[in-house]
Amino acid sequence: MNQLITVGQLLDQTWDHYRDNFKELMTVSAWILILAVIDVLALSFYPSASELALGATLTGSEIFGVILAFISSGILAPLLGLWLLIALSRLVRFQLAGRKNDVKSGKAGSGSAGKAMLEGFQYYWSGFYISLLILLVLLAGLVIGLGPAFILAAIMQVASGGALIILFNLFLVLGIIAAFVLVFTWGVQFILAPFALFMEDQRGLNALKRSRELIKGRFWSVVLRIVIPKLIFMAVGVLLLAIIEYVIGLGITGVSGLNLDLQLRLGSLTRAAFPILIVALLNPLMVIADLVLYRDLMKK
Repeated sequence: MNQLITVGQLLDQTWDHYRDNFKELMTVSAWILILAVIDVLALSFYPSASELALGATLTGSEIFGVILAFISSGILAPLLGLWLLIALSRLVRFQLAGRKNDVKSGKAGSGSAGKAMLEGFQYYWSGFYISLLILLVLLAGLVIGLGPAFILAAIMQVASGGALIILFNLFLVLGIIAAFVLVFTWGVQFILAPFALFMEDQRGLNALKRSRELIKGRFWSVVLRIVIPKLIFMAVGVLLLAIIEYVIGLGITGVSGLNLDLQLRLGSLTRAAFPILIVALLNPLMVIADLVLYRDLMKK
């Protein structure tokens, strides 16, 4: 079996691709800033910290802010996140295939950001279905691991005894270990299933089978090449966010003075917007790294 791309090569190729295609990648990734705009709008109406602490009756606008915040984080974020994953993956696929782009004209030609965003909708339900299948597999791992302990717990509702308690504790410990092993193993084996759809148009169970096929015999090598780049990218993102929040925090303190409510509100607004900005910058790096790895696995 041929040697996989090294972690260093993976990082180099990811960064080179990101740098060379930054403008077009941001054309797609920047759509996540919609969440930042909605969050800032929601927090503008959101009740102040002192009102929440005192349990004050909320006004109509404050209730609107609470509802809008829930819609943003609970509904729009996962829906938009899946669309962005698909659109970015299709765009990077076009770019890795060497197709030319047409960002300035905005035409949805072969390899353009416009075409990738359109395909984000075309592949949406197929991507959602694969994600659902993966979730069901992981839930099955939990049930298989913890099922015996839960069954024994049900039996203990109608029967009692020291032996049953000891047996339950044993099954529970072993079940937690088994569930962890199954969920981790299956999670890694099927982690590339969405990219089997985006790269090779494999759908449904075929995508899961393709992911397992590519990872077979390379389990820990794939784990390292998936985890290490993401840890590095996230560390850079956390550092950038800390610097930005520190600088902005100094500005907020200078503007708000001793007004605690104003400080908290302005701080909430910045904490809602800037993390999403960092995510917009990091998302393409995550996708590029996974697709470069996927393409290398295909060749091996």
